[in-house]
Amino acid sequence: MIDIQKKYMVDMKINKHLKSLIEDLNLTQEEVADKIGMNKIHLNKVLNGKAEVSMDLAKKLSSLPEFNTTPQEVLFPPLEIECIGEIYPSEAVSLYKGERPKIMCKFPISPGYICLKSFLMPKLQMVTSPTEVHYDYLVFDGNYINNDKLEKNYDNRFCLVNTEDDKMLCGVTLINRSDEKICTIMQLGASAPVRNVKIKGCAIVKIATNFTYHGVYSN
Repeated sequence: MIDIQKKYMVDMKINKHLKSLIEDLNLTQEEVADKIGMNKIHLNKVLNGKAEVSMDLAKKLSSLPEFNTTPQEVLFPPLEIECIGEIYPSEAVSLYKGERPKIMCKFPISPGYICLKSFLMPKLQMVTSPTEVHYDYLVFDGNYINNDKLEKNYDNRFCLVNTEDDKMLCGVTLINRSDEKICTIMQLGASAPVRNVKIKGCAIVKIATNFTYHGVYSN
């Protein structure tokens, strides 16, 4: 079932994002409507959140040379997402304490989504060889973790899990056939799986986006 309130929040961000794109062009709404062959009254409704931004509209706008953007960037504006911690190969998730950083994303996410900073090499190796650091932001639906729920069909998927003893683990999960709240987890970079893990929350990875940091690593 669609959460109407969440959908409204996302739609409003999309409409406001589109309005700011048009304002940056120094064109009037009437000029933009003429260029894409749209009724200016309908365009005004879209920009003021009274009508949805359709894929057809996104394609027409992105075809304008002045826009220099893609339909996806019109429909999925940059949104803030909370990064709750970081993970290194074969280790449990290290949660951030205090103020948590937020990143801006250009892919479709919903309110309540969270991410982890996943480093592709062990922490000790980064300290001894700090010239280049590779990491991913792994995106999950944090509502499953925060509300102690299991996302459907998580068997043999890459997931973030919250264990009964309140540890966060990340890896491929295999369900125990006799109890869906017990699983085996193969963590990134681990030589052996962690077996018989009792979990209370589980979220499947939605998106992984890669970054490379050049310079001296600092924790």
